[in-house]
Amino acid sequence: MNYVFKAKVKNLESKRRALSAHKHPTVENEVVWVYEDIGWFVTFEGSWEALFVGVDRPAGLEPGTEVRIIIEPPVRD
Repeated sequence: MNYVFKAKVKNLESKRRALSAHKHPTVENEVVWVYEDIGWFVTFEGSWEALFVGVDRPAGLEPGTEVRIIIEPPVRD
């Protein structure tokens, strides 16, 4: 049995994480950050979770877009 939920996209954003930080070698009180892009995440209205949707910007998931979320359990032999 599949479970289907209707939802509306609240936000779509590219996220990154900080890998390291160090003092700038020549500029006093300056910090140099090194970041890594980790991909695109979508949040839905009424939810706090951000779901990973890939490393490339997904087409059709702009804020306000209505989608169906389908949970499909694995098929057993």
